[in-house]
Amino acid sequence: MNLRLLTSNLEAIQARVERAAERSGRDPSSIRIIAVSKTRSVEEIERLYLLGIRDFGENYLQELVPKIEILESKGIHLCWHFIGQLQSNKVRQLPPQVQWIHGLDRMSAAKQVLTRGTKSKCLLQVNIAQEDQKAGLEPESVLKTLETLDTQLALPIYGLMVFPPFSEDIGQTRGFFKQARTLFEDARNLSWKHHKIEQLSMGVSSDFEIAIEEGATMIRVGESIFGKRS
Repeated sequence: MNLRLLTSNLEAIQARVERAAERSGRDPSSIRIIAVSKTRSVEEIERLYLLGIRDFGENYLQELVPKIEILESKGIHLCWHFIGQLQSNKVRQLPPQVQWIHGLDRMSAAKQVLTRGTKSKCLLQVNIAQEDQKAGLEPESVLKTLETLDTQLALPIYGLMVFPPFSEDIGQTRGFFKQARTLFEDARNLSWKHHKIEQLSMGVSSDFEIAIEEGATMIRVGESIFGKRS
């Protein structure tokens, strides 16, 4: 994708973020746009970097590692978010440049994160719609899991990530985001020794405006910035 089209897409996204923030009485600068760059070229990432984007999300380690190597060889250092499911056997392969892990949902992976001594900040993934085919904690187990991580593992958690099913029913989508916001607030209002519950990662290209209205602090946008995959 050429720079002109990327610029146009990004400006449109930023304008929509601002309007959604204004509708909910929020500061647009409190919302972090993560450009989901899986299957996208290094050249496209580089162009977005030139436009001021610093947060990029990847799902697959086999894509992420070479992208980091190529970009850093050019002096480009980014804030990388791993947004795929974090399997225990993959933790040790995470490059140190990954600053955020969005998909933590099992104790075995949490223990590996601790063993590895990663400085990555972790979010708990919540299966907010309780879909059989999706990873994530059941909503009712989130607070108990946070308690275990806080008291037994001393692994700090920085917030929650949700990915509800796509729906043309805006009310249904908003309902899932409201549930996530309530769970997030419940977790944030509790007293923790290690956790700093500050981030709510929710909203993708099809629904990020609703997510912002319901409290998202991070949105994960791919197609609306890069265009449809060929």
